[in-house]
Amino acid sequence: MLARVVCWGVLLLPMAVSCRKPAPPSDATTAPGAPHNLAALGQFPAPSRVVSLAPALTELVYALGAGDRLVGVTRFCDFPAEARALPKIGGFLDPSVEAILAARPELVLVATNSGTEAIVRRLEAEGLRVLWLRLDGLNDVRTGLEVVAEALGRPEVGRTLRTALDRRIASVTARIPHGARRPRTLVVVGHRPLIVAGPGTWLDELVTLAGGQNAAADANRPYPQWSAEVLLERRPEVILDVSMGGETDLARAELDRWRALTAIPAVRDHRIHSVPDDRLLRPGPRVADALELLVRLLGPTP
Repeated sequence: MLARVVCWGVLLLPMAVSCRKPAPPSDATTAPGAPHNLAALGQFPAPSRVVSLAPALTELVYALGAGDRLVGVTRFCDFPAEARALPKIGGFLDPSVEAILAARPELVLVATNSGTEAIVRRLEAEGLRVLWLRLDGLNDVRTGLEVVAEALGRPEVGRTLRTALDRRIASVTARIPHGARRPRTLVVVGHRPLIVAGPGTWLDELVTLAGGQNAAADANRPYPQWSAEVLLERRPEVILDVSMGGETDLARAELDRWRALTAIPAVRDHRIHSVPDDRLLRPGPRVADALELLVRLLGPTP
């Protein structure tokens, strides 16, 4: 389950760009997550054939108006609708080297947190140009828009999209009443065991920005495992279930089990929400939509 949560999101800085044929500029690195001079991207011609190894990156390419350059995506890439018809190169965690090579890409976009470093190293050894990106939060999304736009030869589009994104986020957060109470919010990303979004995660940042306070903000890891006892102790006032979109039989069974825990304010006040919306699982260009959804769910009840 946690792997799926990570799989939807993927993007940004610090990042590295690598290429074996021709050799990359001296200020580029080949280690994912290493510091990188953005000027190095300008040393390469804009690619006409791109493979994306993550749904959020696929969405980003489309947002930049370059969807026609995609020649391969993961089987999870389903937005926008056009992405569903693109050739599939495997999954987020298990891409096929053979399928990627067959697509003859001039650029491969990959997430640093995908766990596919060994596979991507094989692609580099074959001479493919790889752009490593990491997305952990909102600032990553903002910068990622410009980084990928630069790599695609569309820097102005990236800057325009970043400005528009900032304006939209400001507009959404402006709707939160000044001084409004911040409900203790629990975001569930997995069941049996119960796994929740903790500090330093994309969802933690979204909840805070949307006017809530993460009930797991003081956890000692990004995605802690909670027992029923911890759930009762923390007394969340809102529970958001985003596991598999909140629509699986397992998710529904867990919600039924929680409804017996009437000591939890979220249960008592009927504020347990199954959220079948992948925008909360993909840190990408639809971040403002995800934020707007959370503002609506965390706002005061009628």
